[in-house]
Amino acid sequence: MLLLRHMVSYRQKYTHRLIEQAQVLPNARMTNMSMVTNQIQVESLGHGTYVAQLQLDMAGPWEEISIEAHADGFEPIAKNLFVQVE
Repeated sequence: MLLLRHMVSYRQKYTHRLIEQAQVLPNARMTNMSMVTNQIQVESLGHGTYVAQLQLDMAGPWEEISIEAHADGFEPIAKNLFVQVE
C-alpha cells in the first residue's frame, strides 16, 4: 500500500492569480487490471493551493492518476502522474 500526497496550485492562465474555492477531482486507476482507488481526500491549504491524497492498495503500475481542478469562470487544469508501487 502507498499513500500518495500531491500538492497542486490552481492559477488563472494569463494573470497567474491563485484561484480559491476550486473543485479538485483526483482519480487513480491501474493500467494492467481493473483496479481503482476509493480512498481519496482533498484538502484546501488556502491561497489556491490544494493537497490530494490517494491510497493505492495494490503493487503495480498506477499510470492513470489524474488531478483536475475546476472553478466557475476559469479554465480547468489537469495534471497526470505516473507511479509504480513496489
